[in-house]
Amino acid sequence: MKSLMALLLVLATPVLAVEKAEDFAWQATLQTPVAGPWFQLDLPLPALLAARHNDLRDLRVQNAQGQFLAYSLLQPAAEYRQAEQSHGVRWFPLQAEQATTGLPPGLRIESRSTGTLVEVQPATTSGNQPLPRQGWLLDASAIQAPLVRLSLDWDGAEGFQRFAVESSDDLQHWQAVGDYQVARLSFAGDRIEQREVRLPALRSRYLRLLWRSPAVAPELRAVQLVSVQEGYVEPPLLWSEPLPAQPLDAQSYQWKLPRALPVQALRLPLSDANSLVPVRVQGRVDTTRPWAAVTQGVLYRLPQQGREVREEELRLPGWPLSELRVQVDARGGGFSSAPQLQYALSGQRLVFLARGEGPYRLLLGNAKAASVELPLATLMPGYSSEQLRELPKATLLLPAAQAAPEQTQSGAVAGDAQADWQRLALWAVLLVGVLLLGGMAYSLLRPRKSV
Repeated sequence: MKSLMALLLVLATPVLAVEKAEDFAWQATLQTPVAGPWFQLDLPLPALLAARHNDLRDLRVQNAQGQFLAYSLLQPAAEYRQAEQSHGVRWFPLQAEQATTGLPPGLRIESRSTGTLVEVQPATTSGNQPLPRQGWLLDASAIQAPLVRLSLDWDGAEGFQRFAVESSDDLQHWQAVGDYQVARLSFAGDRIEQREVRLPALRSRYLRLLWRSPAVAPELRAVQLVSVQEGYVEPPLLWSEPLPAQPLDAQSYQWKLPRALPVQALRLPLSDANSLVPVRVQGRVDTTRPWAAVTQGVLYRLPQQGREVREEELRLPGWPLSELRVQVDARGGGFSSAPQLQYALSGQRLVFLARGEGPYRLLLGNAKAASVELPLATLMPGYSSEQLRELPKATLLLPAAQAAPEQTQSGAVAGDAQADWQRLALWAVLLVGVLLLGGMAYSLLRPRKSV
């Protein structure tokens, strides 16, 4: 019995072996220049390609003492962003009569897609004397985003400049925005200026500034409007280096990827201007599977309104694919030469708890590894979205020379074979153990013959 148990332990030893850094084919150093204890890292494409599994179950983080650290993986989500942009705009004087009527009588508009204001003729009295200037008309028709700030610079007069702001899209119907003031003050060699006012996220093609007191508006030297673009920005994809095509015939091309990857997009640059190339894309996960349709679309490089418009990317559903084939509709003219292909993957964000001494290392490339990832709520108890965004960022120092993923396929196959052998050994150990326990139970429960 003891010899049988010893045999079972010997058989189970390779299965229950503890992971070591040498079990991972790809390693890189993590730099953590500030105190943590948590750090985040957006994994680059070489790290994703080094993994043996698309779910990154073979990812490990190790400290200088050889201890594996707790970590979590996140899919980067769309981020809400606000981007401000400053615009210099044209301004036109409004005399007293023009400021009180809806449409200035001397207004001339050039018919353009932006509706740009060209000229406002000054109004005059019966004696051909110009009326006092009471305001200014601002042309904001070229700005598509909401207006949030107005900045003015003027000549001469010190003191407070009080004015009302009105908005219009047709120069006939005006809506009040609010009353504002700017100031320029000086005393004993000191000077104070307040030249900017805030607007309530205003969408308008034209603004009218009307001075209340004094009735004469100052001469403007500069006018600037600040707009804000806001919305959700999708996280960027990770693009590969261009891959040369394997021509199959005059209108078909094929590419082999490092392994079956969840491809999110393709890019096929067009070398010639005035190109139009309808394409169909097929793919398969390995050579034993049939080709399946993935997507189709039209690639082009065409002139439009004095500039060149390009569409050279195709979105894919993210299925695992190891081979791609592009078929060209010859009626569009096709490619002038064999195209080069770039594929894109979704990014992954690593969050880890730095324990022990550095330098820390990122390990990948172990076909038999199982996932040890923790949920983020476990890794960071009570975390918030704001806290997650403000985590310090680690830096990954990529190895100077790493075998390309396609060059390690034979080693990966050997690793798979070893993993299969160990899996079979584990099942054999379990089966022998069950038989042994069954035999022991039968011997104990079997009725004994009386003497």
